[in-house]
Amino acid sequence: MPSNSLSRWNRERAAALDEIENAHLRVGGTERGRRYATQQINFAYVTLLSSQFQGYCRDLHSESIDYVVAVLPTHLQGLLRREFLFSRNLERGNPHPGAIGSDFMRLGIDIWAEGLRVWRSKPKTSGTSGGHDQMAKCNRPPRFWPGCARWYTGDSFVSCACMETRDRGFG
Repeated sequence: MPSNSLSRWNRERAAALDEIENAHLRVGGTERGRRYATQQINFAYVTLLSSQFQGYCRDLHSESIDYVVAVLPTHLQGLLRREFLFSRNLERGNPHPGAIGSDFMRLGIDIWAEGLRVWRSKPKTSGTSGGHDQMAKCNRPPRFWPGCARWYTGDSFVSCACMETRDRGFG
């Protein structure tokens, strides 16, 4: 069963990313080649992707806090919730790995190791569809190319549609 955070990512946050991707396609077209008119849309896309990802991480962190404190007596839940939220890095700055890792580590969760474990447990497919297959073809860490809204797929943390977006004229 997906988390509420993932459900929100797949509904609201993906819709916001889809809107800007559609604007990019309308301005730049779908053919290969450089699209100079789309540069500002690219910048906006990266900013939006970063903010949506930070919001997803914040939602997931809050949901994790709720899970952890639910086992405590009611009169202690609010106290511990405030402690976990105190000076949360996901409330400010950019969602860089150190900030995300630090906030989740306060809950005893090594989010990057867990994400990598989940990604590795996914079956690798053949063909051209599926983020994991694309990641294998990339043979390098994911890049945030404009149009790569689906770099986060399913319940894994590491996936990349870099080949697909490059083939669609975004890279």
